[in-house]
Formats: sequence, C-alpha cells, structure tokens
Amino acid sequence: MSPEKDAYLCEKYPKIFVNRNSDVKESCMSWGFEIDDGWFQLINHACSLIQSHIDWKNEQIEKSIKFNLAIEKAYAGDLSSLYEALYIKDPSIISAWQQEEVDKALAGELRKVSDKIPQLVADQIKEKFGTLRFYTSGGDEYTSGVVRMAESMSCVTCEVCGKPGMTNGKGWIKTTCEEHSK
Repeated sequence: MSPEKDAYLCEKYPKIFVNRNSDVKESCMSWGFEIDDGWFQLINHACSLIQSHIDWKNEQIEKSIKFNLAIEKAYAGDLSSLYEALYIKDPSIISAWQQEEVDKALAGELRKVSDKIPQLVADQIKEKFGTLRFYTSGGDEYTSGVVRMAESMSCVTCEVCGKPGMTNGKGWIKTTCEEHSK
C-alpha cells in the first residue's frame, strides 16, 4: 500500500493500528499493509464500522454503569445523580413526563451491564491466495463479522485499483479487474 494511504489509515484509526510502528518481534503490523492500493477502501470502511461500534457500545456500557449508580444513590435518598442521568437540569421545575421517567427509573430494575468490548487491534493485514487477510485481536462477534465481510469482498475487488474484479491465476493467485489481469 502506498505510504500516503498507510499513514491515512494509521492516523484515522490509531487504536486499531496501534502496533503499526512496533518492533517486528512484537507485531507483524510493523511490516505495514502488505497489499496493493485497491483494497484501501475495504479496509477504511471496515475500520470505520469496527471503531464506531466499539466506541458506541463501550460508551453505552459506561452510561449504564452511571445510571445504575444514580439509581442506587436515589434509593438512599440522593436524587441529584438520577436527575442528572435523566437530563433534568432543574428539579424544582420538573414536568409531568420527567416525573414519570424518575418514577419508572425508581420502580424498574437496574440496567444490565455487559463487559466492555476489547479494542480490536490489527496484528497483520496482507494478501493471501488473492484475497485480503485481516488478522486481529480483541473485538466481538460484530467486529469479526465486519472483518469476514471485508475479506469476502476482496475476492471480487481488484487489489490494484479497487474496481470489480475476479480471482484468477494458477500459480500466484491475484484478484484483478480486466485491465489489471494482463
């Protein structure tokens, strides 16, 4: 991959490509993106979906933890954290629907809090048998699905230019468009 596109991905997704400049003994990402520029958009879109998913899910988990703490404080008589969690700025002028939300929160159960999603980290990105290989650690089922989707799309995407392509070749297998198959 071109140095410009390499730098772009590393700058845009620093959490995913945290090992990009690490020692070769620590991560294969130190070798860089071992692919042509045609799969740049596949990787860019996959990383966008992955990082936004991880950030959003982990943010929701943090909000649930804060909400549960606010409920526990409210049971003990301190409603200030609950008002804050429900975005009630001035409890002295609480509307009927806001009071309903407070009552529902106090009558309901605590929110279920799952474990945080471990940050997905790219260990190696390369071409193998004419398709993209994206080796990672961390993430969850959703991020694994995004990686598998990007890898499967690579077998119909020209690895040189990104146009629709086909996997071809008997010895060295490549995925190329008609123009780059010559």
